[in-house]
Amino acid sequence: GRGPLDALRADPVVRAAHDTAVETGATVYIAGGALRNMALGVPPAPDYDFIIRADSRAFSEAVAAALKGACFLLDKEAPSYRVAVKSGYGAYTVDFSPVRDEGVVYDLCRRDFTVNALAIDLSEVFGEGDPLIIDPCKGLEDAGEKLLRMTSKGVFDDDPLRCLRAIRIALQYGLKIEGETLALIKLKSGLIRNVSIERVRDELVAIFSSNGTPLALRALLKTGVMGVILPEVARWGDVEGYNLFEHALKTVEEY
Repeated sequence: GRGPLDALRADPVVRAAHDTAVETGATVYIAGGALRNMALGVPPAPDYDFIIRADSRAFSEAVAAALKGACFLLDKEAPSYRVAVKSGYGAYTVDFSPVRDEGVVYDLCRRDFTVNALAIDLSEVFGEGDPLIIDPCKGLEDAGEKLLRMTSKGVFDDDPLRCLRAIRIALQYGLKIEGETLALIKLKSGLIRNVSIERVRDELVAIFSSNGTPLALRALLKTGVMGVILPEVARWGDVEGYNLFEHALKTVEEY
């Protein structure tokens, strides 16, 4: 329907990307968080994610100029770029990555969770009629059922931080982690030891600054993630016969 799309069309970041695409003849897809939020019926995320068929650097610099932001290289191999913008609405980031040779569907299928594996060609967002939502992993269906599901069984091996991110996204958007996904998080949580402490810290900060932190703490303990990132806290369940963990959660709940 046009309703949620109208919000996308009115968004200054989406419009800047579209205008630049029109000027340069580039093909641009909006993907990831903005579409996930649209599918879940919540306001757009402050991070934007575009897949482009164009010169990544020139395109990113043009959008940065339009938004009065700063552009820097995110990944030399891709090459992908990030535009960081500070505005009256707060800070946000805009990421541009090139379409891989294998195409947009391949890119989406390599993402973490099905609700994040959605894309729309921007020219269709601004065109007549309903645009085609590229949804190879049935993310719209999962969004409708409020489920967080992995796109494939390799997602946590590809990036173990996703074990933690799953808990944060589920908490943030009121989603239930699907059974097989949850079982695999429990199995793979030990791999988080291979992730840089800075990346783990950023996810933890996001969890602690969300509503429902006690829920997330229970999920961290249940999945085994707590034992890896906060082993001391994981042992609080039995401190000389006393469940300090439950006591701590009650304190957090009251706070």
